[in-house]
Amino acid sequence: MIQGILKILALTLVLLAFQLANEHFALGVPIDTSFYSILIFFCLQSIGIHAFFQAGKKTLELGVPMLVMATMGIRVITALMALVIFSLVGIDDLVNFVITFFGVYLFYFVFEIITVLSNLRSNLK
Repeated sequence: MIQGILKILALTLVLLAFQLANEHFALGVPIDTSFYSILIFFCLQSIGIHAFFQAGKKTLELGVPMLVMATMGIRVITALMALVIFSLVGIDDLVNFVITFFGVYLFYFVFEIITVLSNLRSNLK
């Protein structure tokens, strides 16, 4: 479980380094000002989903594919709820915010698929 959390934190640090490079070197990538809040949300969400997945493998009588589908569903639902909450709080540039939000969402989602699929392949043997 610790190894998965370290991978999530590594991805978060890579995205953080990209944003800092974008700000420092003026790369011109239009990233919303609430990027850090979005990054914290997805980091915590990924750690929570990872903990749910690991606990589910040990305690629930579901197969790994069902747990993968459950975690993907949880990720989508919580992301949409966060998107609504962020937009209700008040965002200056909503279009840029949504693009940044779903860009970070896709990074974490693809990361989850890559790490989970490697676990699925080891279960097939």
